[in-house]
Amino acid sequence: MDGQGPSDEESEEYRLVVSKTFRSEDEGYEFYNEYAKVKGFSIRKEEVKYLPGTHTRFRRLYTCFKEGYRTLANFEKPEPKRTPKALTRCGCRARLEIELSAATGEWFVKNFEDKHNHPLAKEGQSAYLFSHRRMTDGQKADVVGYGLVASAHTR
Repeated sequence: MDGQGPSDEESEEYRLVVSKTFRSEDEGYEFYNEYAKVKGFSIRKEEVKYLPGTHTRFRRLYTCFKEGYRTLANFEKPEPKRTPKALTRCGCRARLEIELSAATGEWFVKNFEDKHNHPLAKEGQSAYLFSHRRMTDGQKADVVGYGLVASAHTR
């Protein structure tokens, strides 16, 4: 052994995450998004699985926003019409997969990986990452109240 295993704190954090259950898929998303905000990364909703022959979701995967790689097609355009987006993906494997238990009707953590292959955002910078840029209903009302946008443009 190289002595570089997880610390007691990391092991306890892992146990806390994998033991979580959620009443809904959205609750699982909110949990992982808040976890990511504290840790310093952003998340994406990835694949979703449905029960065969239904529209009922039973599995959902959330990943680090730097998961995967950009497709080759994005680099092979002879005359791009616009400036390409910055490269942000680096193959990070951090993820949280949740699954619906048929017995209890609750969502549970099926798979959790928290090892990132990139630097995380510094404290105080997480709010600027994509999945954390949300306005509360109160903030939206303030924007409309100040006359900065018409109420039809708030979501």
